[in-house]
Amino acid sequence: MNLSKKDKEILLNQGYTLDNIKQIKGLIYKFTLCDEYKNETRISATLAREKLSDSDFLSGLGRAAFHRTSFREVEDKKYKGILIESNLV
Repeated sequence: MNLSKKDKEILLNQGYTLDNIKQIKGLIYKFTLCDEYKNETRISATLAREKLSDSDFLSGLGRAAFHRTSFREVEDKKYKGILIESNLV
């Protein structure tokens, strides 16, 4: 996952270390949009980022990097949230 300088600053402000950021950067992520009926749709990182704030998107990556998965709620009334899963490269 490519991270900008701003992304790295946000992650540092969230308490991640430079070593943590290297691990977050080195993984492959899968993003799934989930609705209340457990229907799931794979989406791109770009779309996931558009539906979440930068902070929520990056904290989701951080959690998934160390716990394999994370879930972040979205404002969109049609969907409950985005499931983020990580895999080692």
